[in-house]
Amino acid sequence: MEHGEALNRGLCDRYLLGQLSEAEERDFERHYLRCPACVEGVRARAAFVAALRTALREPPRRRPWLGRLILWWWRLEDRWRGQR
Repeated sequence: MEHGEALNRGLCDRYLLGQLSEAEERDFERHYLRCPACVEGVRARAAFVAALRTALREPPRRRPWLGRLILWWWRLEDRWRGQR
């Protein structure tokens, strides 16, 4: 599997969400172990999901940083996509 294929098929996201078939998961894990961009993609997405879950548990008045978190995510996504 090439990095472009993993990117185009959204495998980092689908991997974290448990949406891959056993064969897809096995193929992605083989690729993931050799691809620094996918390692960073999975780590960043996992961190984003954890931060978002934390933010949503807090009362609304304590979420002024949520917008900054979303902007950070978009910038990271743009950088990751540029590594094709």
